[in-house]
Amino acid sequence: MSIAILQGSHEEGLNVRSVFYHMVVDAASSVGIVAAAVVIFFTGWNTLDQLVSLGISAVIIHWSWGILRDSTKVLLEIAPTGLNMDIIADDLKTRFPQIKDLYNAHLWMITAGMVVFSAHVELEDTPNPADAESLVARINSHLSEWYGIIESTIQVASSDEAGVCEIS
Repeated sequence: MSIAILQGSHEEGLNVRSVFYHMVVDAASSVGIVAAAVVIFFTGWNTLDQLVSLGISAVIIHWSWGILRDSTKVLLEIAPTGLNMDIIADDLKTRFPQIKDLYNAHLWMITAGMVVFSAHVELEDTPNPADAESLVARINSHLSEWYGIIESTIQVASSDEAGVCEIS
């Protein structure tokens, strides 16, 4: 019953996926153990117990590895698989010609499926505050639509500020 409840939502988050996999392995283990016990009872083939145990262990290790990999990416705040910071930076410069330079850009996951982006942008011309605000809103919208980034922080910097922020 619990597996059916979580069926559609097991890809939403790391914790739910862990619980879902745990329940599936528990159910499969129970069925496998009962089936092995019946076969062993009628045939006396005791080796089947070890084979079923190895099979269950293999499934647990396989699913655990994926959970461990994803949770490590979250803990280390690593960019998610499939997203490349350089490609995103080039895309933003191409799509928004007002951007002269993009620096101090960071991309990371705060939890599975929740990607965050931050960057400083230097613009070609010093815009008025309303234009800069509109540009930042369009950049945020683009990052959300094209890359699934749920939160982005874009700081508009002048040429003077850009020089201060660069690493020497």
